[in-house]
Amino acid sequence: MSILLSSVLVASCAGAAAPASTTAPTVPTVALPTTPSSVTPSTVTPSSVTAPPGTTVDDPDAHVSPVIDVPDTPCEATTASGVTEVVVQRTDGRRSYVVHRPDVVGSRLPLLVDLHGTTGTSALQEATSGLGAAGLASKGWITVTPQAIGPVSAWSVPGTVPGDDLNFVEEIVVDMVENACADPDRVYAAGFSSGAAMATWLGCESTLFAGVAPVAGVNLARVCEDARPVSLLAFHGTGDMVVPMEGLDGWDGDRFDDLRLFYRGDAWATVESWARRNDCAGEPMMIEQTPSTTRHEWNDCADGTSVVFVVTDGAGHVWPRPGIDDDGSVDSSAEIRTRFLESP
Repeated sequence: MSILLSSVLVASCAGAAAPASTTAPTVPTVALPTTPSSVTPSTVTPSSVTAPPGTTVDDPDAHVSPVIDVPDTPCEATTASGVTEVVVQRTDGRRSYVVHRPDVVGSRLPLLVDLHGTTGTSALQEATSGLGAAGLASKGWITVTPQAIGPVSAWSVPGTVPGDDLNFVEEIVVDMVENACADPDRVYAAGFSSGAAMATWLGCESTLFAGVAPVAGVNLARVCEDARPVSLLAFHGTGDMVVPMEGLDGWDGDRFDDLRLFYRGDAWATVESWARRNDCAGEPMMIEQTPSTTRHEWNDCADGTSVVFVVTDGAGHVWPRPGIDDDGSVDSSAEIRTRFLESP
């Protein structure tokens, strides 16, 4: 059974625990202009964008993602290889993200946006998932771990804290495509708890992502059956008392007032809704991965997408990975690598 480490978890959606010996790396910092070039949402014109399905660019409430044009020439990165912290001043304040970019020349690489939980940090998320270091070691992909802001460092998924994180993350993606040689056709998001909610919301609202991997929080974002097909790889434990699979009645209102009023849905209903959205055929294939873990897979879905729900009996509010929880039967980081980052 997974453990819930109270040193980093509070009333809800906190960052997953990292090994006790982990310390945040010292990384160089790069200051960018106030907004990266060509990504300020207000400068995007209707003629140069693609509206999400079911909306038009004339809809004032519709979010429109930037279109990224990539020249058909060898890519020359201006972002340094290794580990770099990027700082940018936006209208919502000083924002930052840590880039793990392999020393690869000429080729475009998959991009993973790895999102921490509430009260967490980008350093804690990297220590928890290990995906930034793995991308560097394998020279297989670029990892970006952004930092949330605000009183509880939560992501601004609709119904939660105010903010502009959707545009912030999309600006990061554009920066990585333009300057770090990320492949715009292989952009993914993963996240823990409220970071899972943000990853799920990115898969709903942004047109820049090919797949999302929410861990312990797929049901913290509203369903979006009218959106385009996007692959989903979700993880949840039946023993999660912070984000129960069947939904939530509310957070610790005495301590956090209304700062954590996430949408509180049923995890199974959310995943099944995603399968309908992706026009997946038939019932999911059930695979007993371990005695305590079952995979539910829809693989015959529109546009080559898939929907996978990995459920571990008794697991709590954790990022399942050997060395992070005491079960060790599931390695969500390895699953994300295999399903998204190491696929052609």
